[in-house]
Amino acid sequence: MVREIARMAPNAEAAGRYRSRTSSDPDDGRLLDNAVYAAKTIVGARPTVGVWITRVRRSHLALRNDTDVVIEGYPKSANAFVAHAFQAAQPRHLRIAHTTHVAGQVIAACRRGVPALVLIRSAAQSVSRVALVRPNVSLELLLRGWIRFYEPLLPWRSKFAVGSFPAVTRDLGAVMAAMNQRLGTTFTPFDHTPENQRAAFGAMEKDWATRIDPGSPEFDVHAGRPSSYRDSLTTGIEEKLRSPRYAALLARAAELERVVAEG
Repeated sequence: MVREIARMAPNAEAAGRYRSRTSSDPDDGRLLDNAVYAAKTIVGARPTVGVWITRVRRSHLALRNDTDVVIEGYPKSANAFVAHAFQAAQPRHLRIAHTTHVAGQVIAACRRGVPALVLIRSAAQSVSRVALVRPNVSLELLLRGWIRFYEPLLPWRSKFAVGSFPAVTRDLGAVMAAMNQRLGTTFTPFDHTPENQRAAFGAMEKDWATRIDPGSPEFDVHAGRPSSYRDSLTTGIEEKLRSPRYAALLARAAELERVVAEG
């Protein structure tokens, strides 16, 4: 079962990777896409399985014996920006395991004593942006995926640092300094100047340009840089998420966000 999930996941992602959700896309998603996504979020919370799947899909981003730090969060929580900026601030090259969006990788890091920074953004904001690029997965499952990422981390909360989306996008250096104090690490904090921020965004764009035409609308949708165009597309999705249909799940996510952030 696990091997099948790992095999299917990249193909399922590729099928809808560069197509955005439209008003005609059903919020209930499609059966196969829903099943694959649900299975990934469930098994991904298991440390051994989660790391193994990551090594199959994105081996260069997986936790290994020489990993210096793990940076993970639910998608669209400034994962790529933080990973690039974190590295740019260091005097030497670090082995960073990041942007796999697998909770099991964080738990495995905690077990091994590898420092980890968990990124978190409000469920409505992050899920609406993931929904934009995953048009075939239901909004309910995406919300449950957000919860399934952070909930398994609660027993390990004392072992990792947390960076909220507003904090890391405004002053990542302060977040890294707090991480050093909490975990006893000595990483050089990022100097969050406009120039350094632009450099981090530039590195992100260069990475995405290897996968999507930088001149296409899809680039603006998928690349992690700030985008008013993307924000305009997610407004309607976020409004749906705040409707009574998802109220219970959103309330559960909000409480979970509070507990994770406060530590």
